Amino acid sequence: MSGGRDDPGMRASRRRFLGASASALLVAPSADPPAAPPTPVPAGTRSGLPWNSGVSTWKPDGFADWRRRPLDMLTVFSRFDTWEQMERLGRPGTMLGEMLHRPERLVVSLAMFPRRDGPVPRDEPALWDDTAAGSCDARWERGIRHLRGLTDRDDFVFRPGWEWNTRDSYPWGVEDERWAEAYRTTFRRLVTIVRSSFPGSEIDWCSLKKGRTRESVDAFYPGDDVVDYIGHARYDRGPAATSSEAWDGALEESAPSGGPLGPVAWLRYAQAKCKRLAIAEWGVWSRDGRGGGGGGDNPLFIERMFDFFRTNAAWIGYECYFNQTGGEAMHLLGPDESHNPKAAEAYRRLCAGIEAEDG
Repeated sequence: MSGGRDDPGMRASRRRFLGASASALLVAPSADPPAAPPTPVPAGTRSGLPWNSGVSTWKPDGFADWRRRPLDMLTVFSRFDTWEQMERLGRPGTMLGEMLHRPERLVVSLAMFPRRDGPVPRDEPALWDDTAAGSCDARWERGIRHLRGLTDRDDFVFRPGWEWNTRDSYPWGVEDERWAEAYRTTFRRLVTIVRSSFPGSEIDWCSLKKGRTRESVDAFYPGDDVVDYIGHARYDRGPAATSSEAWDGALEESAPSGGPLGPVAWLRYAQAKCKRLAIAEWGVWSRDGRGGGGGGDNPLFIERMFDFFRTNAAWIGYECYFNQTGGEAMHLLGPDESHNPKAAEAYRRLCAGIEAEDG
């Protein structure tokens, strides 16, 4: 954590940034939620599944053919090393740009700040005060208007600042509740900009499965009016579901502060907000077998995730398997099944075998 609000070094960093940018909540297990959120959403219109199902991959046609079922959704990304890249959102050569004309609904992972272009709030949290006051609005507006100029579609799901609740990865990571209000205001400003160009879009407030937020997750919740889905990323690690007992033990897991960790805990949190749960990224975590803290080629994880989607289909907004490599981890299933052959067989069998009327 950098210095406090009045630290002279912090004020200098804030000037550089401006120049570059022009009580814990527990959801009771005994609570009886409604059968489904009040706003029904057609599920599986392409896939035929009782929930919206998709993938994140550069080759969606090959994955759809391999799993023997069309895709409803695609989780996509765009480069965000610099502000210049972010201001050209959806340009050719990026994953978003290459998928713009696909028939599936696109889940757009929307960066809040660049990786390498000036100080960012993850490293200097007092910068959240500046973003909450509008320091980045012009940059975001240019990026969103650029995307608007590339397409007529208005059915996007945007994930602004995805996986926000850890400082280990993205420039917008935030853990300290002292900055929660500024984070919420910043998120709301960005959503307002998005909706000004894409009024038909929806917003996924996406947390990491096990972020290190010290206080209540709910302190960072931006508000019902700017959130359509409660989302999180779920990979088979920390801990891995290497046995039925391990999976069952993690289902309702919560942090000491009360924040949700397990899939059922996240589902109940979403239900308490009367929102659907979205899992825009999920996958096995394989590196040299069981390295990297993951479960490796683990078909049990695939089976339990499908059980979770099927049992709670009315509350699942969408899910997308992350069929890519991710740094040290290998998540790939198909069409080349050599990376995680047992998990690939489980996914293909379960995906092809479920009928929509089962949901």
